Amino acid sequence: QYVAAKLLVYDLYKESAINRKYGYFGYGDFYSLITYLTEKGFYGKYILEHYTREEIRELGNYIAPERDYLFNYIGLKTLSDRYLIRGFNGEVLELPQELFMGVAMHLAMKEQDKLGWARKFYDVLSRLQMTVATPTLANARKPFHQLSSCFIDTVPDNLWGIYNVDSSFAQVSKFGGG
Repeated sequence: QYVAAKLLVYDLYKESAINRKYGYFGYGDFYSLITYLTEKGFYGKYILEHYTREEIRELGNYIAPERDYLFNYIGLKTLSDRYLIRGFNGEVLELPQELFMGVAMHLAMKEQDKLGWARKFYDVLSRLQMTVATPTLANARKPFHQLSSCFIDTVPDNLWGIYNVDSSFAQVSKFGGG
């Protein structure tokens, strides 16, 4: 199964090189990727607002592509199918370590030492030492960055109140919450 995982990594690298249109096989310039994905509407603008070009390049240089080989096939396939950013036709636009760094940057962006925390978050995610809830993995770094899985609300005891809460929960559910 690790041979299959290595082949899947190769396929992801090859497909992303074709789709990202900036000419890198595998990992390349992380700042270029973030600006490209932001321009296309896949990344939220807030990432570029919270991090300078130099900070993003520094974090991009911290990415460890060899950690892609820690996955078994089913783990990498699941990550690829459910969490990597894909284009409107399903084409791969983001690779596993870029996903982890994007999530880490989102989680660290309000910290005083945001680069230090981004590295720490990235390390535990990319070494597969921990994971985060599906909405966080799927939505951190994206425009509608809904990170929570579960919500509790009170429902008024009248018809319009019930409808309003139902409408609110439909919006929460749309972005991964429940």
